Formats: sequence, C-alpha cells, structure tokens
Amino acid sequence: MNRTLNNHETATDVYTVLPTVFDNVDDAVKQLKLDRRHKWFEFMGEVVYHYSYLQTCSGCDGGGCQECGYHGKARTGCPVPAIHPKTGNPVKVRVSNGG
Repeated sequence: MNRTLNNHETATDVYTVLPTVFDNVDDAVKQLKLDRRHKWFEFMGEVVYHYSYLQTCSGCDGGGCQECGYHGKARTGCPVPAIHPKTGNPVKVRVSNGG
C-alpha cells in the first residue's frame, strides 16, 4: 500500500484503527487526543463538552432586570459533541447510568 501522507498525518496515524464506540469518556479523550482544556462528559450516549455564552436577557430585552442581575445579559449554554477524526460522526460511549 503506497500512499502519500497529508501534512498533518504521520505513518502511525494511517494504520491506527480507532473504535467507533468507547467504553467510557476517559478512553475516548485519550485515544482520540481530544482537547484537554475542555471538561468532557457523557450526554445521551455521546462525548460532549459544555459551551457557554452570553446573550441578551429574555426578561428585559437588554435593559436590566432582577433575572439578569441588572446587566442586560444572561449566560446560557449547550453541549457540543466531539467529532470522530476518521468518520466525522459524533463520538459515542456506552451509557454508564451514573454508576
């Protein structure tokens, strides 16, 4: 198999077989070399991290109220899934049921 490597690939990357479903989040983070600056966790069977952002307060439309602490902005967030580098699909883990 003669294949040229891309700029970001090494010889070991080409022959590494990565699972599509991992036993736990720690295995997924280590094997996929996910960004360790995020706190990865399992959410509905997928490996995700929490992304938070500021938006205009829904209670006062930016003018300030008790709900937003009179700043006019409220912090909200959503889970962002990890993407498998080979398949481009979200990374799956076996659901642990918290135990």
